[in-house]
Amino acid sequence: MATSPAQGIPPDGAGRQVDPALLVRLLETSSVAIVLHDEQGSIVDCSAGAARLLGLDRQAMLGVHAGDPRWEAVDAHGIAIPAEGMPALRAIRTGQSERGVILGVRSAEGRRRWLLVDTDVFSDAQGRRHAMASFMDVTDRLRLEAWQNLTLSLFDGLGQRARLRDLLLQLVSYVESQLAGARCS
Repeated sequence: MATSPAQGIPPDGAGRQVDPALLVRLLETSSVAIVLHDEQGSIVDCSAGAARLLGLDRQAMLGVHAGDPRWEAVDAHGIAIPAEGMPALRAIRTGQSERGVILGVRSAEGRRRWLLVDTDVFSDAQGRRHAMASFMDVTDRLRLEAWQNLTLSLFDGLGQRARLRDLLLQLVSYVESQLAGARCS
């Protein structure tokens, strides 16, 4: 993506300079979760929606590194992600955008949130790579999928003539294992 010399802000589709105040207002009011990272991976700005989703105010997010251990980041299988494996840092390092990454993070309230993350890379006027991450909370969707999988497995169990009590115990065991494996809270 081409950038203009003024503050590294990309021109609009017609080549006109985008008003920086308009972009700031967009981030301040947007319910969409957007985080801008500098070339080191620290947050330089974020939307109100991103701050709300992560349980912080915008000011508290500024300067926080994408690989900060407070996020307790895990992949879709519940395996811890090292700092360098965070989507924004991978994008900055490789120069490649990513789409549809499932990422589990711990919000400021201590709740595990599952996010669907897209990252894009852009360069400023000095050629330094930055990343923009946009994300949405998919926690409820993943929990619903786990319940759907459980329901299907229960119907399979009925075909094997398992007693109701055993099925209920299997249900409880399965839900606990899914929540523990996904590290949901």
